[in-house]
Amino acid sequence: MFALVLLVATLLVYQPAWNGKPIWDDEIHITTPELRSSHGLTRIWTDPAAAPQYYPLLHTIFWVEYKLWDGWPLPYHLVTILLHAILALLLFQILRRLNVPGAWLGAAIFALHPVHVESVAWLSEVKNTLSSAGRRGNVGLPEIRQRSTTYGLLSGVRPFRCWSDDQDRDRNFTDRAVDRFLVETRKAGLGARL
Repeated sequence: MFALVLLVATLLVYQPAWNGKPIWDDEIHITTPELRSSHGLTRIWTDPAAAPQYYPLLHTIFWVEYKLWDGWPLPYHLVTILLHAILALLLFQILRRLNVPGAWLGAAIFALHPVHVESVAWLSEVKNTLSSAGRRGNVGLPEIRQRSTTYGLLSGVRPFRCWSDDQDRDRNFTDRAVDRFLVETRKAGLGARL
């Protein structure tokens, strides 16, 4: 029940962004005409200069989204908002695993706090939400890290990661705070199960 309430609340809080038009540099990040073909998709992965920044996973997602709904902004926004809501639910699961009192409150604050507006409402900043998904999944799913050779091999290859150490400037304050919290709980022995 909490998951449904949080999902609906997140969709409603970000409702003003639903029909937002592309702003600032969105037009150069969302798949440009020369990258809309299958050859363009290949270039996204093989030519670091094909897009304004070399984020192949991000630009592949933009490529797929453009194929699905052309330039209509609503679905772009809904995908990012839903991904943000899923991240809040994943954070809830992590905090519950750590037996943190008020895990539901932490997840609700993460989902609804206005500090995330830039990352959730600005189309080209979906890379922040994607990198959060990678970090939360990495923390929340240790059994995959331990058992999967493929995960270990691919996580070290830059094109297969949607985040990297040199992209810390793209991380928002809340992500850094949650990461710090998880590190400290592990040090204190509270996160031994993770």
